[in-house]
Amino acid sequence: RGVLYLDELNLVEDTIANLLLTVVAEGVNRVEREGMSVTHPCRPLSFATFNPEEGEVIEHVLDRFAMLLSADDPLTLEERVEGVEIAARWQDDWRCVAEEAGDDEEDIALAIALARARLDDVRVSDEQIGYLVDRALAGRCQGHRPEIFAVKIARASA
Repeated sequence: RGVLYLDELNLVEDTIANLLLTVVAEGVNRVEREGMSVTHPCRPLSFATFNPEEGEVIEHVLDRFAMLLSADDPLTLEERVEGVEIAARWQDDWRCVAEEAGDDEEDIALAIALARARLDDVRVSDEQIGYLVDRALAGRCQGHRPEIFAVKIARASA
């Protein structure tokens, strides 16, 4: 029930990436070593980073992630100014900035807990699913994962 963070996913050996993603997909982690075998539920929030300039990620591995976001999108002027201000404040008094971030984290954690409690009440209509499928087809997505993830994201967003 934690977080699985895969740094530089494109540099992880294929067999290791497949094993990790199998654990996430099945929701069960098995540890077997020296005659010992332990199994426990495992439903982490999974995310990964990669730099396409250092090599591609295998498509079936990339397909396991619900969203793909680029860190290369240019920041707005306001976002850059905010970044400079926060960095300057961090240099002057990192404890104050860390405390503010901690407050934000608590607010976000509460919002997530409340959203999870209401998630079962959220319904997506057939018409809305049709729209998401249409957009997946327009984007030439392969398989059904894109629209399945899109429905999950829509429910979570709602």
